[in-house]
Amino acid sequence: MLKGLWKRIGIDECLTQALKDRSFTTPIADALFALVANRALALCSKLAVEEWAAKDVHLGIEEPLQVQHLYRSMDFLVEHDDAIQKKIFWAVANLLNLTVDLLFFDTTNTYFEMDGPGDSELLACGKSKHKRDDCPQVTIGLAVTREGIPVRCWVLPGNQNDAKCVDQIQKDMKDWKLGHVIWAMDRGMTSEENRKILQKAGGQYILGEKLRGPHLNKLILWVHYIKKG
Repeated sequence: MLKGLWKRIGIDECLTQALKDRSFTTPIADALFALVANRALALCSKLAVEEWAAKDVHLGIEEPLQVQHLYRSMDFLVEHDDAIQKKIFWAVANLLNLTVDLLFFDTTNTYFEMDGPGDSELLACGKSKHKRDDCPQVTIGLAVTREGIPVRCWVLPGNQNDAKCVDQIQKDMKDWKLGHVIWAMDRGMTSEENRKILQKAGGQYILGEKLRGPHLNKLILWVHYIKKG
């Protein structure tokens, strides 16, 4: 069933297109399918996937996988991140006949128990949502439809606060041609600069606000506006 969905969504075709000009000896596509299948069926570490794929399941893979294949395939995935995410989303949108008129976006972060971030462009110390400000972290962003179907995810620098994410998110989604979309974000994204970014090209948005004085009146006006259509 997983292999059928993999092909129906077009992930195999997308990977083939990305791999056509590369001379890999590593079975990239098979390794990526094994990682996805493992996450769906019996989540374990990358090291354990090697044994799991060889002994516990039949994945329809000709060449035995090694753990080095899994790590190399993840490097490839990062290189082609935008194209693959876009391809998968539109395939799912067509398959499920999604209406993409409202997008919810939020962020979280995850930390790494290590001495320091080193020279990484992503790992950095910042305000941890897990109360681990002492550890380097990365920020993870996710945009979903009103039904909760993922549209795209991002991995961003760990010291980047929520308000700084909006400009990058808008730029990355510009060529997706989603049409008229209303972005909904929490109060962590609220700033005058972000409002201007979200209003470009006639864009619309819903941003969270603290319910105090004039802001409460503003919320009431928003609800009234939405009810009127």
